[in-house]
Amino acid sequence: MALRFGFSTALAAFLLAFLSPAALAGEGVATLEDDPPNVSAVTRNVGPRRGGEVVTITGTGLVDAKVTIGGKRACVVSASGTQIVLVTPPGKRGQSDIVVTSPDGKRAVSSYTYL
Repeated sequence: MALRFGFSTALAAFLLAFLSPAALAGEGVATLEDDPPNVSAVTRNVGPRRGGEVVTITGTGLVDAKVTIGGKRACVVSASGTQIVLVTPPGKRGQSDIVVTSPDGKRAVSSYTYL
C-alpha cells in the first residue's frame, strides 16, 4: 500500500532543494543578512536638536543593523530587512551623518539635519 501526500512534482523538488542538509546549513543560500546595508530613503530627515523624532529608514540589508546619527546611537523601535523605525538622539544644529552598520561591519550613510 502506497502513501499519497498530494505533493506535485514541482513542490517536491522545491522542498528538497530548500530543505536539503546543505540548504539548512546555509550553504549556497543567499539571505538578507548577507546583503550590505543600502539606504534608499529616510522619511523625516529633519528634526529638532533635542531629538526624540521618529524616523523611518527604508532600503535593503537592514537586518540587525545598528544606527547612529551624528555619532550617537539611535534608539531602534522596530527593524526588518527593508525598514528601520528609530527615535533620534539629541544632536547639534546642522547636518549629521546617519550611519547604518550591519553586524559584519558594512556601512551605508545618509543624512539628517538638526534644526
